[in-house]
Amino acid sequence: QNPRKYQPWQDVLHRTLTSEMRRKDSDFEYTNDGVHFNPEGHLVVARSVLQALGANPSLEFDAPYMKLVRQRLNLLRDAYLSDIGHMRPGIAKGLPLAEALSESTRMNAELRKMRKEKLSE
Repeated sequence: QNPRKYQPWQDVLHRTLTSEMRRKDSDFEYTNDGVHFNPEGHLVVARSVLQALGANPSLEFDAPYMKLVRQRLNLLRDAYLSDIGHMRPGIAKGLPLAEALSESTRMNAELRKMRKEKLSE
């Protein structure tokens, strides 16, 4: 059997990402290992999702905004992994899940405020 038969979405995604970006940069690669997106690959996917949702995919956010996004991501990742008892090397023990979710809600409000300010510029 052809193993690619069961992964048609990967072919579509690969062709879409590669053709889109290689029009601008012939050396573009969206993954360094053939599996996981690198930052450029994540950006292409995020912009595509935003565009599909009717949002402005060209909107750029500054370092303080992205720092808070990363902090929220790490907060929730660590809390969820700790909550399920996962022992992942290099990952700090997370806050109790309820506490992390509460802090994440506060961070989301701050991110919304920052987005609103950015959109009004």
